[in-house]
Amino acid sequence: MIPHVEIVNSLEEALSFRHISVTSEEYAVGKDGKNFFGVMTLDQGIHGAQFALGVRNSHSKAFRLSVVVGMRIVVCSNLMFSGDFNIVLQKHSKNLNVKAGLQKKCGRPGQLSPRVDIERVIRRRHSRETP
Repeated sequence: MIPHVEIVNSLEEALSFRHISVTSEEYAVGKDGKNFFGVMTLDQGIHGAQFALGVRNSHSKAFRLSVVVGMRIVVCSNLMFSGDFNIVLQKHSKNLNVKAGLQKKCGRPGQLSPRVDIERVIRRRHSRETP
């Protein structure tokens, strides 16, 4: 089991290496402590746009460790989970290295880099909303 706090700390570290700060955070844990959900609002230094990062983790293996990012995200305890980009969808295994995995995934082009292609995100969102 990966402690929920380890995931949060690893995410914050991966973001700080890319000069992305967290402006606000909200977290929730299920009644039994096994399911974890969170939202981090990010400041990438881009005027007029603000991204958010959603994270969820389960010690009961009800769902994978997942991270999404976007201008609009949904993280709900009813397991609804969506964003513009899925960064991590990782099954728990004995060889899972959260810190290395998040740093690797967060460094991929177009995913949490300081120069996220905002036009691409806006076009993608507009195409979803247009019938």
